[in-house]
Amino acid sequence: MNLEELREQHKLQQAMLEQQNAYIELQDKRIAEKDAAIADLRKLVDELQSLKANLEETLAEFRRQFLGSPAKRPRNGKRRPPKALRTSRKKHR
Repeated sequence: MNLEELREQHKLQQAMLEQQNAYIELQDKRIAEKDAAIADLRKLVDELQSLKANLEETLAEFRRQFLGSPAKRPRNGKRRPPKALRTSRKKHR
Protein backbone atom coordinates (compact mmCIF):
# COMPACT_ATOMS: atom_id res chain seq x y z
CA MET A 1 0.00 0.00 0.00
CA ASN A 2 1.19 3.41 -0.78
CA LEU A 3 0.82 6.50 1.39
CA GLU A 4 -2.24 7.79 -0.47
CA GLU A 5 -4.09 4.51 -0.01
CA LEU A 6 -3.27 4.50 3.70
CA ARG A 7 -4.64 8.03 4.07
CA GLU A 8 -7.85 7.04 2.26
CA GLN A 9 -8.21 3.97 4.46
CA HIS A 10 -7.64 6.13 7.55
CA LYS A 11 -10.36 8.56 6.43
CA LEU A 12 -12.80 5.70 5.89
CA GLN A 13 -12.01 4.30 9.33
CA GLN A 14 -12.53 7.74 10.88
CA ALA A 15 -15.88 8.10 9.11
CA MET A 16 -16.95 4.64 10.30
CA LEU A 17 -15.85 5.47 13.85
CA GLU A 18 -17.86 8.71 13.80
CA GLN A 19 -20.93 6.84 12.55
CA GLN A 20 -20.54 4.21 15.24
CA ASN A 21 -20.18 6.89 17.94
CA ALA A 22 -23.27 8.69 16.65
CA TYR A 23 -25.19 5.39 16.71
CA ILE A 24 -24.01 4.67 20.26
CA GLU A 25 -25.13 8.14 21.41
CA LEU A 26 -28.52 7.61 19.79
CA GLN A 27 -28.89 4.23 21.49
CA ASP A 28 -27.87 5.78 24.84
CA LYS A 29 -30.62 8.37 24.45
CA ARG A 30 -33.18 5.71 23.56
CA ILE A 31 -32.15 3.61 26.56
CA ALA A 32 -32.44 6.64 28.85
CA GLU A 33 -35.94 7.36 27.48
CA LYS A 34 -36.96 3.74 28.00
CA ASP A 35 -35.59 3.80 31.56
CA ALA A 36 -37.61 6.93 32.29
CA ALA A 37 -40.74 5.37 30.78
CA ILE A 38 -40.23 2.21 32.86
CA ALA A 39 -39.83 4.29 36.02
CA ASP A 40 -43.04 6.19 35.21
CA LEU A 41 -44.91 2.94 34.57
CA ARG A 42 -43.67 1.41 37.82
CA LYS A 43 -44.87 4.48 39.70
CA LEU A 44 -48.23 4.22 37.95
CA VAL A 45 -48.49 0.52 38.83
CA ASP A 46 -47.81 1.33 42.49
CA GLU A 47 -50.48 4.04 42.46
CA LEU A 48 -52.98 1.74 40.76
CA GLN A 49 -52.30 -1.07 43.24
CA SER A 50 -52.95 1.35 46.08
CA LEU A 51 -56.14 2.56 44.41
CA LYS A 52 -57.26 -1.03 43.84
CA ALA A 53 -56.71 -1.87 47.51
CA ASN A 54 -58.71 1.19 48.57
CA LEU A 55 -61.55 0.32 46.17
CA GLU A 56 -61.63 -3.27 47.39
CA GLU A 57 -61.83 -2.03 50.96
CA THR A 58 -64.64 0.38 50.06
CA LEU A 59 -66.49 -2.38 48.21
CA ALA A 60 -66.18 -4.71 51.19
CA GLU A 61 -67.56 -1.98 53.45
CA PHE A 62 -70.50 -1.40 51.09
CA ARG A 63 -71.18 -5.12 51.04
CA ARG A 64 -71.17 -5.22 54.83
CA GLN A 65 -73.48 -2.21 55.04
CA PHE A 66 -75.95 -3.11 52.31
CA LEU A 67 -75.89 -6.89 52.24
CA GLY A 68 -75.11 -7.57 55.85
CA SER A 69 -72.92 -10.30 57.17
CA PRO A 70 -73.81 -13.95 56.43
CA ALA A 71 -74.84 -14.41 60.08
CA LYS A 72 -77.63 -11.84 59.66
CA ARG A 73 -79.19 -13.63 56.70
CA PRO A 74 -82.24 -15.79 57.31
CA ARG A 75 -81.91 -19.54 56.93
CA ASN A 76 -83.77 -19.61 53.62
CA GLY A 77 -80.74 -17.86 52.08
CA LYS A 78 -82.55 -14.69 51.08
CA ARG A 79 -80.93 -11.47 52.05
CA ARG A 80 -82.77 -8.82 53.99
CA PRO A 81 -82.55 -5.30 52.63
CA PRO A 82 -80.57 -2.87 54.76
CA LYS A 83 -82.46 -1.13 57.53
CA ALA A 84 -82.43 2.14 55.64
CA LEU A 85 -84.29 0.52 52.73
CA ARG A 86 -86.86 -1.46 54.74
CA THR A 87 -90.29 0.09 55.13
CA SER A 88 -91.75 0.33 58.54
CA ARG A 89 -94.56 -2.13 59.21
CA LYS A 90 -95.76 -0.22 62.23
CA LYS A 91 -99.06 1.59 61.86
CA HIS A 92 -98.97 5.26 62.59
CA ARG A 93 -101.72 6.50 64.90
